[in-house]
Amino acid sequence: MSILVWGIGIGCFGAAFNNFLVETYDINGFDRGVLEFLRETPGVLLVAIFAALHRFSDWKVLRFGTACSLVAASVKEPGLAKRARPSFYFRRKYSHCVADASSVVSWTVGATAT
Repeated sequence: MSILVWGIGIGCFGAAFNNFLVETYDINGFDRGVLEFLRETPGVLLVAIFAALHRFSDWKVLRFGTACSLVAASVKEPGLAKRARPSFYFRRKYSHCVADASSVVSWTVGATAT
């Protein structure tokens, strides 16, 4: 029963959304396709990355993810790599990130050790 209601709801939403796009923004089928392509591209790229990483071991994937995180952190906070000793502000601001990262690493190590 819930699948039937869900299908009806999605159908009504799709029709209303299409009408909204046509009436408000005067979008035709091609423009809607471009809009959907741009919206779906990150998901397709993520699936491609997961498919490529599926062939590697857990440790290689962990090292790749850690390297990506470090690159992202250095881009977000460029002065971070220059600090040898974190200040109080840094510890207060980023302490949850360290806790999250350490829990992910410990979970991964525990999952691969068995």
